[in-house]
Amino acid sequence: MNKLVLKGLTPEPMLTYMAALGVHRLVGQQHDPSVRAYWEHGLFVLESEQLTADGLTGFFLDDYAPTPIMSPWNGRASLEPGRNKTFEELLHTVGESTLSRYAPFQEAITAGHELWRAATELGHINKGDGKVVAKRKTEFLELCRARLPEPTVEWIDASAVLLDHDAAYPLTAGGTGGHIGSGDLSVNFLEWVVKLLPPDPSAKPKLKNVQALLEDALFGTPGTTLQSAKGFHFDLGSAAGSDVANPWLFVLAMEGIVAFAASTSRRMSQTGRYDSRASLPFTARATAVGGDTPSAAEESKGELWLPLWSKPMTAASAQAMIGEGRSQWGRSQAADGLDFVRAIATLGVDRSITEFSRYTMAVRNGQNVVAVPAGRVRVRHNEHVNLLHRIDPWLRWVPRSKTSPAIAASRHRVIEAEFKYAASQQPEHLVDVLYHLFTLEAALYRSPKAREDVTAPISGLHAAEWLKALLPSIEQQPEARIALGLASSRDRQPLPNQRLGYSLAELMRPIYANLSPPHRASWSQRGPTALGLTQGSLTRVLASILARRTLASRGRLDHTHDDVAQATYGVPAAFDQALRVPLHDAARFVDNTLDDKLTERYLAAFSMLTGWHLPATTLLTDT
Repeated sequence: MNKLVLKGLTPEPMLTYMAALGVHRLVGQQHDPSVRAYWEHGLFVLESEQLTADGLTGFFLDDYAPTPIMSPWNGRASLEPGRNKTFEELLHTVGESTLSRYAPFQEAITAGHELWRAATELGHINKGDGKVVAKRKTEFLELCRARLPEPTVEWIDASAVLLDHDAAYPLTAGGTGGHIGSGDLSVNFLEWVVKLLPPDPSAKPKLKNVQALLEDALFGTPGTTLQSAKGFHFDLGSAAGSDVANPWLFVLAMEGIVAFAASTSRRMSQTGRYDSRASLPFTARATAVGGDTPSAAEESKGELWLPLWSKPMTAASAQAMIGEGRSQWGRSQAADGLDFVRAIATLGVDRSITEFSRYTMAVRNGQNVVAVPAGRVRVRHNEHVNLLHRIDPWLRWVPRSKTSPAIAASRHRVIEAEFKYAASQQPEHLVDVLYHLFTLEAALYRSPKAREDVTAPISGLHAAEWLKALLPSIEQQPEARIALGLASSRDRQPLPNQRLGYSLAELMRPIYANLSPPHRASWSQRGPTALGLTQGSLTRVLASILARRTLASRGRLDHTHDDVAQATYGVPAAFDQALRVPLHDAARFVDNTLDDKLTERYLAAFSMLTGWHLPATTLLTDT
């Protein structure tokens, strides 16, 4: 078994990733159906019993038949006579070729001209400028799918997907249907194909170093002089103004886009009404958190999560996996980047995928789209990520815009912490989720207008479930154990007419606990009794809680049924129950040798949990 490590084809930038898919698809379909490919240490690897490095380069130089990629719905790729002379000349040159490699393109060109005549008769073409009538673009795309050969239809499905009464444009082709700025991907593809592989067998290539460029693209061979060529949306450098690229990489990347065509139209027709982007393979709305993502203020067309796999797969299997594009969070397709990373953590993706390379499709330098690498996320199961489902329904009510900076910042930090936890599975990030929920709840309380949308504080985060995921932090940090003991402090039963102070958490949060079913908390009319948590001194906050409890001591003395409490000297201001704190931790807390700020952070986080009436042995079972 020959193993070819293609050092020129890496997951980043998107130009080389798509080129890797193009190599695999073309070799599998046109040369060796048994060839298998996978990713290893960030490089693309081909395995075959017969294929060698020389055989691979020989295939592309001598036998490769370019896919007839055509986008007649775009202005520069229009088939209107006289519309684009450069493009017409390219089509004519390919149409006159006697090489068998151009036969598929010639069939597409002939069908394309017949399509154009039919579209003109149907009124789809504007007679003034030879462009497709904007209001009839969907009908024109339907006609393209019906009249053009299957290889061209695959390109259409990868760049413009039909919905019931509209079209969606996959991000793999820039999210624009194949035109990037003033350029057109299909026109540039044909231009470079003709330069690299002359249609006239007697003509010499217009580029002197065609083979060297190919070897550089595939194997990363150094010393090759690159050409003046755009990488378009594939390459971050191209969007920054650089016009230097390897034309072979662009050609192969265009071939790789076609791999994303499988199953797209069928799946879009089922779910496109809800969110077309989330229904395209491995596509989601942008989430400005995690990795080197653009800021929330920067315009983005969405995100692409490009799959990497370590198990050798045939081209047909890889294309089927990519075309399916499964990314399930709960019962729905992943709608944004946060959903996607959570789908990965819960194995709501294809089991053959081991890692994802994430890209944000940012709009920069005018209206140019560019794929910005935003890091990689490994696929690994984390059963506790499902806890985040408890937050989603409440978080949806929190205003995203036209709200106070404090609410917007806290909401963003909650999402960022969720993303980090799903990606890293570190329990400290789950603590961050709860902590930022605490600050978000406080910010919402301070905004009467926001509380018109968020009619109740968050509830239902049961301690018995969350402590299983948080246990590693609790075991390692004495501050966490102190905070756990404090946050779990509560009365077994409320005193008669006791409307506040039933638990320590209730004193620190702007909530009023409803003790009747369904036990959901409501916003307090007076706000938190113990002010200053996360803003001031922890000692002062605890002192204010003690003072509040002392004021309720008369009611406790009058109504207690605890003989021990009745015989106790002093004021019984303590809560009836709490999880036990190790004595050595309590001693360090009293001696002021612990980090109060860290204790305060844990206390704010744990106070968001409910269900502390369960005994400690039940809370920590099987952890």
